[in-house]
Amino acid sequence: MTARYDVDRPANQGYSVAVSLSVTEPFRHAVERTREVLLPFQLNKWLVVGFAYFLASLGEGGGSQLNLPNPSGGSGSGSGGAIPSWLKEATGWIEAHLGTAIALGAVGMLLVTAIGYLILWVSCRGKFVFLDNIAADRAAITEPWHRFRVQGNSLLWTKFLLGLLGSCAVLISLGVLVAVAWADLSAERFTSPLVIVGGVSWGMLTMLILLCLGIINWLLDDFAVIAMYRDQDRSWPALRRVVRQLVRPHLGSLLLFGVMKLLLGVAIGLCVTMLTCLTCCIAGLPYVSSVVFLPFGVFMRCYSIFFVEQIGDEWTVIQPRPPEPPEAFERWAGA
Repeated sequence: MTARYDVDRPANQGYSVAVSLSVTEPFRHAVERTREVLLPFQLNKWLVVGFAYFLASLGEGGGSQLNLPNPSGGSGSGSGGAIPSWLKEATGWIEAHLGTAIALGAVGMLLVTAIGYLILWVSCRGKFVFLDNIAADRAAITEPWHRFRVQGNSLLWTKFLLGLLGSCAVLISLGVLVAVAWADLSAERFTSPLVIVGGVSWGMLTMLILLCLGIINWLLDDFAVIAMYRDQDRSWPALRRVVRQLVRPHLGSLLLFGVMKLLLGVAIGLCVTMLTCLTCCIAGLPYVSSVVFLPFGVFMRCYSIFFVEQIGDEWTVIQPRPPEPPEAFERWAGA
């Protein structure tokens, strides 16, 4: 296997050496790989790989979603403080049919939750399909979709468990706050020190939980998926491998990579927004945006691949293209 990076590692220790990982060298390799995958332009390949990108980014916003404006309903002729008649009627119906309203609300919440996890399931499987298209430089959906069924389901259940644990932590902490400050809350003393301190503490704890969940999901999507794809592994062993081989020995480089990718994401987001406006939002339509902005998606995926590849060959998923045989060069030179 041809090494892509010239990094000095003792031969007896391999990838475990805590070398500094570059955040600029993977940028160059990501640009080259994006060019290899998408050029010369083939419409059929762009449509298929774009669909894989669409599946992988479902539920994550970005270029594959179009946020339509939400009409306020005010035409300027009514009084600003008046309660709409439809809201009065809805409130009256709920009060008259409280049991039915609760049942409908519960069914609606279950339906929304089911749809949300269906989208998450498709997205988890789609990440492996998209990665396979990039690593193998091909356009395929059905075969990698079935081949990575185990890995996709493992990623889904990991994300489900993390979300469940985070929700339980937030709800339990909220319950503790209500129990401790119940006397002031029941007396409507919302400005009491206990309520204020408890509310601020709960808000900070919620933000910390969301931050931790966001970091874990980032490690899963950017790096654990690569390990799962290469070694046909499940999510928890892959995540432990990411922590052991990337986070602990290369924390500084990883933080710098995160900042770099955040800045790239902001720049790409501005380009996507501008191009979407120039096309009258046509380029922002679902799936259409995934095809139009496919180079951005391929580049960002490749950037993570080549960054973690610096640890060692155990993380390599994209094989360098073999050099052309001498006969091909001779035929070209003779022509």
